[in-house]
Amino acid sequence: MEDKSTIHQKCTDLEKRLNTRFKAYNLLAYVFVFIMFAIVATGFGLALYPFKTLVVKQPIHILNTNKEVCAGQYLEYKFEYKKFTNKPALVSKQLVNDYIITFDDYTSNVPIGEGIVLNRTGVKIPENAPTGRYKLRIAFTYYINPFSTQVVRVESEYFTVKNMIVNKDNKNNIKQLIKIVEENKQMLKIVKERQDARIERERGQGLIK
Repeated sequence: MEDKSTIHQKCTDLEKRLNTRFKAYNLLAYVFVFIMFAIVATGFGLALYPFKTLVVKQPIHILNTNKEVCAGQYLEYKFEYKKFTNKPALVSKQLVNDYIITFDDYTSNVPIGEGIVLNRTGVKIPENAPTGRYKLRIAFTYYINPFSTQVVRVESEYFTVKNMIVNKDNKNNIKQLIKIVEENKQMLKIVKERQDARIERERGQGLIK
């Protein structure tokens, strides 16, 4: 059998090994907590850091004569900007009246620095758009990183939407349609008169009562 001193020595060695492992586990736990804290802090920093993307001088200027545009025509506008990033933007456009007309989104990437955007065909007023005062609203969405998205919203001056212009070709088409309708009316009138006359003859001959 082992004497007491040998057993005591073995217990002491086991205790030292357990303490060493415990310290190692504690160290790993501290390292893990530190790494997680660093990741969370970095995420918050990236999410809250005020990245500069785009500055637009407002309001957007409307270039249509007298700031009036007919339904079915293009709205013309321009604006000055200063861009600080080479990232592209997702562009969303809306016409705002008592309700909102939304257009399809698209991606745009204007050069870094100062510049002017002149757009003559980017917004076509729907032909069925009601008349009235509108303004153009544009949103530029920049995806900075997985933690941060920035949206720059701008609006235009007010402008007026008027009734759709009937051009010369449309006028001619309308005249032709009216002529066809009148001709059909005359033909229907003649057919009815002939039917009435036939019925009267058949009644006179006693064929119908």
